[in-house]
Amino acid sequence: MKKQFILFMMFAALLTGCITKDEEEVEPELTQYDESVISYFKEIALGFQFGGSSEITRRWQTDVKVYIEGTPTAENLSEFQKVRSEINALATNGFSVEVVTDKSQSNLSLYFGDANEFSRLYPSLEGVAKANLRTFAVWWNASNEINRSVIFIDNIVASAPQQKSWVRGMLAGAIGLGQVSPLYPESIFYSRANTNSAFTQMDKDLIRLLYHQDMRIGLSEEEVGPVLENILLNEK
Repeated sequence: MKKQFILFMMFAALLTGCITKDEEEVEPELTQYDESVISYFKEIALGFQFGGSSEITRRWQTDVKVYIEGTPTAENLSEFQKVRSEINALATNGFSVEVVTDKSQSNLSLYFGDANEFSRLYPSLEGVAKANLRTFAVWWNASNEINRSVIFIDNIVASAPQQKSWVRGMLAGAIGLGQVSPLYPESIFYSRANTNSAFTQMDKDLIRLLYHQDMRIGLSEEEVGPVLENILLNEK
């Protein structure tokens, strides 16, 4: 009887050990893709291509209210609405891009048309508008919250594919993703001449992470890394 009791205790201990081992939680880890997203975020979302601004995170803390001016085509308007909807779906902190019909109520002016006419309204942007046929400018407050923007897209000289691509690229820049890179040829942030007209999955992740509720404004390259890691790990 004593021998049977000892055998029973050994079996129970072995069973308990197996259950404990099976129930051990596996710590989530970043994938190679996650690491690539973090690296690309640091390249695209810190600062802006022109202007010499400090390389930190900046974004809108209020909704963007877009006033469309100039001479937009039906295709221009359709593409803008498409991109707007995509950005709104990716933001998880309550941010959205809306359209207003009263310029005095807007904080972003989106101008489609001729560079000369645009330059008459926004003379400080004349040089870059005429040289590049598209541009965006942003302003921010002391807390690095973007609070005003102007976008220009030429639809007189530029081809239809260029216009379509620029709507997406300029709007992404105006919400805080202001850099370009030669790293991913299919990305909307690709620095060489292209007519990319769709966000890649990584592009979408950059928008989603910048407008994630756990992302903060004013973070440097060193500071933003751990924040991105935590967001991505918490999603697993």
